[in-house]
Formats: sequence, structure tokens, C-alpha cells
Amino acid sequence: MQKLKLSIVFLLTFFLSIGIGYAQNQITLRVCDLAPELKYSKWIKGNPVSSLNGDKIYVVEFWATWCGPCIAAMPHLSELQEKYKEQAVFIGCNVWEGAHSSEKKKYEDYLPSIMRFVNSSANRMSYNVIADNNEEEMSRNWLRAAGLEGIPQTFVIKNGKVLWIGNPVELDKVMDGVVKGTFDISVNKKESEAKASETREMAERIRAGYTEVQQAEAAKNYDLALKLAEENAVKVPQLQMVLKVEKMKILFLAKREKEALEYGRELSKQNGYATMVGSTICDENGYSKDAYLLAAESFLSVKQTNCLILDKAALSYSKAGDFKAAVETQQKAVELAKIEVKDPKFGGRVFDYTITDFEAKVKAYQEQIK
Repeated sequence: MQKLKLSIVFLLTFFLSIGIGYAQNQITLRVCDLAPELKYSKWIKGNPVSSLNGDKIYVVEFWATWCGPCIAAMPHLSELQEKYKEQAVFIGCNVWEGAHSSEKKKYEDYLPSIMRFVNSSANRMSYNVIADNNEEEMSRNWLRAAGLEGIPQTFVIKNGKVLWIGNPVELDKVMDGVVKGTFDISVNKKESEAKASETREMAERIRAGYTEVQQAEAAKNYDLALKLAEENAVKVPQLQMVLKVEKMKILFLAKREKEALEYGRELSKQNGYATMVGSTICDENGYSKDAYLLAAESFLSVKQTNCLILDKAALSYSKAGDFKAAVETQQKAVELAKIEVKDPKFGGRVFDYTITDFEAKVKAYQEQIK
């Protein structure tokens, strides 16, 4: 099964953040199987290993620069690498870097941005780091082979055999058991397969509920799409937030802009929806000035704002053609970034290069003011 192409970035983020993905038709990698080879484009950090065989424990963790839960797990993975430095080798493998990009690029074209992230995360990533290759063999041979399309995901290997597959938040007890020799792979295999089956069933319900809406949109049957969005939000509670925002998008597609703007404005007032409304509009091209102003308004309504939200608000203003407001908002983003780059809470999200990038945007917007 091909990875579902999602029109709302938050649906993808939702799946990935909780480790839910879409299983391929045939699962070929399970607990107790031999681990696949490491086939990567570049060993970015640390000392390369030629094989996962031997008595050493190997921990392969899959991540992307846009994945919040992946970034949150990095400091603890670093702690575990230090704790088990005599017994284990930790390897972070970057995958799906272009999942949120509309650009058609070869995977290895993302290497400069991946390396910039890794080099700026030295204290947070105190372990080996590699990146997938143009053929995406790490993604295909590990994640998809195991029926997974969600990250973060972690594989624990010893003597060339997969002992455990799961979320890095559960890694402490696994490592403790493997190191002490008390880890029961047969029990874990049963638990892993049962959990994977349950996860795939839930993912299929979510996929089916969202696909129905997408198919109606593709057929330009917008009345049906609206009906399905409302019905499936009730049938599949996990889709409720996503489909509420999707309803706004459908109204835009149906050329019912006045309704879309009114609905979006009211929706953004509800808890948790402001950035979803803003991003759904801002991340697309071709909307009206009023739509992009709604996006900016939604971003700016967030009470606990940060430089990344202000950056999106500035982009929304620029798409609306209001470059003066874009400059003012981007300058605020720069000032906030200078504070947040020193705050551990923003580790892995705000870097020195974030400030540089934001300053370049200020200049670019200023050049558009006539």
C-alpha cells in the first residue's frame, strides 16, 4: 500500500506523532527476524559500523527534522547512549525528510539541511547519525517492511536479530532487560504482534474515513465531501479535529469563500484550532487576500506564541500582499528567536540559523514594499 498523500499537514503529524502508520500489504520484518543491512547515503556523525552482527546491542532510531516527537526523544536517547556506551551503539537514521514538502527532490538533496540540523544539535544528539539514500532503502527495508509508516520508531538488534520494535519512550525498560539478559524475546514477539495488529486496525479506520472525504473532493462533489467530513468526524473520533479543518478547505474548493472565511474564523477561536486553520491556508497557494489575512489573524491569536508561529503569520501577510505587516511580524519573530534559542524548551526547533533565516526574510519582505 502506498503511503497516503495527505492534504492537511496536521493529519500526517497526528499519525506520525503517535506512531501510527499505514501497513503495507505484506509485512516482511518482524521481531526475531534478521535485521536488514544499513544502506544509507551518508554517515553524518560518529564512527561508521559495517555490520549489526555480534554481541553488541545496536539501537536504530528513525527520525526527521520536522518530527516533534522525534526531536523530543533525542536528549534521552543521548542519555541512554552514554549509560550503555560499553554495551550498545545508538544510530539515528533520518527518513522521510521531504514528507511535508511539495517539491520533487531526490532524497540526498536534503542532506545539507539535515546536516545543518545535526551539527546544530550537538548536545542533543550525542550518538551516531545517518541519512537515508535516494532509493530510500532504510525506509523501505526497515519501516515499511515492518508495516510501519510512523516515526519515531526504534529497533533494537543483537547478534544480527531484531529483538524489539517500538517507540523510543519505551526504550529504558527494554535496554535494561537486554543488557541484564532478562529480556524475553518470545513474550515480546507476541505482545509486539498484538499491538501492531491493533494499531493497524485503528490506522485503517482513520485512513478509510479520511480517504472517503478526499475521494469526494477529487470528484469535485463538494456537497458529499462536506457530508462525509461531518459524519466521519463522529464515526472516527481521532479524525474530529482534522475533519473540522478539512470542512473549511472544502468550502474554499467549492468557491464558497464567504462561508469558508466565516467558518474558519469561528473555528480558530476554539482551543487548539488556530494554528491548524492558519497552516491549512498558509501552506497552499492561490487563495485570496482575505483568506491569507485570516491565516495571519489565526496565527496571531495564539496566546502562547513563539517565533515559529510569528514566522508563519509573516508569511501569511506576504501572501496577502501586505508586506509592511509581514516585515513587522517577521521582525518580532527575529527578536523572539533570539530569546528562544537560549531556552532549552525550544531545543531542536530554534537554532542560530533560525535567526539568520528570519533576518533574511525581513530583508526580502522589505524589498517588496513599494
